[in-house]
Amino acid sequence: MRIGLILITAALPTLLCPHAALAGDWKAIIAKDMVVVANGKMTMDRYSLCKVKVPGAKKTSVQLRVYAEASESAGISRDFFVSRGQAAQTGIIMFLGAGYAKGTAVSATGALDCHAITAPIGKVDVEVSAYMTGEGVQLAVMDAATGTTAQDVTMWADLFEEK
Repeated sequence: MRIGLILITAALPTLLCPHAALAGDWKAIIAKDMVVVANGKMTMDRYSLCKVKVPGAKKTSVQLRVYAEASESAGISRDFFVSRGQAAQTGIIMFLGAGYAKGTAVSATGALDCHAITAPIGKVDVEVSAYMTGEGVQLAVMDAATGTTAQDVTMWADLFEEK
C-alpha cells in the first residue's frame, strides 16, 4: 500500500472533525480518559483496527496508532489537545479510506470499519505522531510497509489566521 504521506501531513492539522467514527464498547470508550498527564506532559496514545471493506483490496485490515504529546507548560488546553489528537485519528482514517475506495463504487467513509483496540496486535501499519507546543504542531506519518516517514510543521497562527 502506497500512502501519499505528504498529503496526509498537510491535511491533518486543518481537519475540523473533533472525533473519529470508531465503533466498539461504548461504555469503556466514554469512561476512559483520553489523555494521560504525567511528568509535565499530556499524552494521548490510541490504537485502531480497521477492516477493509473494499472488494478486491490487497489488504483485509489495517492497524493504526495515533500518538500526541504536549508539555503542560505549552499553554495548550486539555480540550484543544484532545480535539487535535482526534482530528489526526479521523484524518488518517478518512485518507486511508479514500485510498482504498479509489476507483471503486465504495465511498471513502464506507471503505474502512474501524474499532478502538487497547494495544496493537503485532506491528501497526500506519503511525501518526503529533508533537504540540504553544507555537504549533509537528506531524509525522509513518508507513510501516515502505518504512517511509513524512513530517510537516505548522504554526498555530497560520491555521487560525483570517484570510
